[in-house]
Amino acid sequence: MQTDISIIVLNYCSLNETQNLVSQLVDMDDSSKIIIVDNCSPDDSYNLLIDRFGGYPNVTILRNQHNTGYAAGNNVGIRYALEELNSPYIAIMNPDVEITEGFLRNMIEYLEADHNIAAITGVMLDPYNSLIVASIACKIPSIIGDVFVCSELLKLIYNPMKYNKFSNPSPIIPGIYYVDIIPGSCFVIRSTVLKDIGLLDEGTFLYCEERILAKKIKDMGLTNAISIKDTFIHKHTFEQDLNGRNLKQALKHYYWLCASRLYYNMHYRNLGKISFIFLPLIALSMLLGFTEVFFVRLFYKVRALAKS
Repeated sequence: MQTDISIIVLNYCSLNETQNLVSQLVDMDDSSKIIIVDNCSPDDSYNLLIDRFGGYPNVTILRNQHNTGYAAGNNVGIRYALEELNSPYIAIMNPDVEITEGFLRNMIEYLEADHNIAAITGVMLDPYNSLIVASIACKIPSIIGDVFVCSELLKLIYNPMKYNKFSNPSPIIPGIYYVDIIPGSCFVIRSTVLKDIGLLDEGTFLYCEERILAKKIKDMGLTNAISIKDTFIHKHTFEQDLNGRNLKQALKHYYWLCASRLYYNMHYRNLGKISFIFLPLIALSMLLGFTEVFFVRLFYKVRALAKS
């Protein structure tokens, strides 16, 4: 059996968002295969999703035995798509995204036209249909750059991941630009690329998966790309993180971010002897970042109390 594209939707306690997205997808195109992977949600999402979509022939619902994070959770669906469906293209989509009718078809057409591209997406918009330029795509930072990205204050001085403009257009398709890192919330990738790199690296729990994927793709001599002709909506915002997480949750998420950045630097850079210089600098920057998270949460809490 072969399906042109398999869509992986990783669910963890996002039942309503997952149901909304999958409902949208099944109404769009019955030739694609939708694979929902429940990452061991404690809210009975798996059984509720079975009740809702179990009768759809183009929807498969899988369950992970543990919450293994973004990369390992998506790999459950990717393996199924590769082994059972033989899909040449795979879409990774967070539950809180929304795409237009022709989005996936357009992405496949771009990949078929330009064989330099390994993975592609459109321009990401926020829930208010506003454009946040820094969220469209990012550069892979240098070793020195990673000292700056761990702290929001340091990034005000120098942001090594930000594109000021996109200056590397595809020579084949107008409106397509080659970039380093694309958002992990919604993209389409060639199955052959996933096979060649050994799927997503499961060494991280959350964060930096896109950077690792971008590094592997670059090492293959290929590139990621964005289409400025296509958009998708990501309903998740920074403000939601601030308002929805307490201090413990915010610090836990920042810990995952720091752990993933250290993992990247230790496994995807040839630091050698200079590790004794840069790893302590990165650690100090992370410590500053932890302090920032603490005081930002305190500020928002005080502001909320003042309004009440």
